[in-house]
Amino acid sequence: MRHLLLSALHWLDGLRGAAPSRKPQRLLFLQYQTAVGSAVHATPMFEAIKRAAPECHIAVACSGITYDVFRHNPHIDEVIMTRHAFRNFFGALKDFLWIRFNRPRYDVALTDYANGRTTIALQGLVAGVKRRVGFTLATEIYHEVLLHD
Repeated sequence: MRHLLLSALHWLDGLRGAAPSRKPQRLLFLQYQTAVGSAVHATPMFEAIKRAAPECHIAVACSGITYDVFRHNPHIDEVIMTRHAFRNFFGALKDFLWIRFNRPRYDVALTDYANGRTTIALQGLVAGVKRRVGFTLATEIYHEVLLHD
C-alpha cells in the first residue's frame, strides 16, 4: 500500500529530477502551529531570510489564529489562509490544489514544524513545489530532510 501511495505521489509531483541550481526566488513556508507562541517563535526566521536575500518573495501558508501573527510581519510578502491540515485534511488538500493551479509557482516549500510533518509535507507536494525541505517521516516526499535533537 505504501508503495502504491508513493507512486501516486511521484506521478502528481511530475519528474522529480535534480533541484534547480539557481537561487530560489519564491519561498513558501508551511506554518501550521497550533499555539500562537510557536508561530511567534518562527517570525525571526523571515527577517533573517530577507536580510540574506532581500529580492526573494516569502509566502506563508497558515490557518487559524496564526494567520493574524503572520499577516502583520513586514518581512512576509504574502500570507495564504488555508484550512488546517490536521483538522480538515481533504479541505487543506483542495486549498493546495487551488494554490497549484491559480498562483505563481514557488521554488521551495519549507516547514520548521516537526509534529504532523508528513501531513504538511503532502501539502507542499500537492501545491506543485518542486523542492521541499523540512521535517518528515516520509523521506521520499522531501528533497532535504531536517533532523533535530
